[in-house]
Amino acid sequence: MSPLLDGVGISSETATKQETLRYILGVHLRITTGLLKKSWAEPVYHYFDLTAGPGDCSQLGAQYTGPGSPLIFLEEAAKLGVDYRAVCFEQEECSAKRLYFKPNLTVRPREYPEW
Repeated sequence: MSPLLDGVGISSETATKQETLRYILGVHLRITTGLLKKSWAEPVYHYFDLTAGPGDCSQLGAQYTGPGSPLIFLEEAAKLGVDYRAVCFEQEECSAKRLYFKPNLTVRPREYPEW
């Protein structure tokens, strides 16, 4: 198990995992973009991240300092001009708060109804 920094697990494999996610999202969004143009499809891509983390790992003091999955999605969607709705779920309060202030994301923290 990787050590936790502010409730986020980061290991020597995190950079590879995020590069792979970026590739998969890029391919998937290109394929889906074509389908969203069909008359029978809702023209909005729905993205759900059930373990979103803080979105940005640069402030965690870890060996991986790049973007997390929510920001990778935003970057890839912006490249293609995809109309989307992004909902991120995060149970760690410190990570959810970091994510909360990112534009174009809806954050659903698990136990913080005062938000």
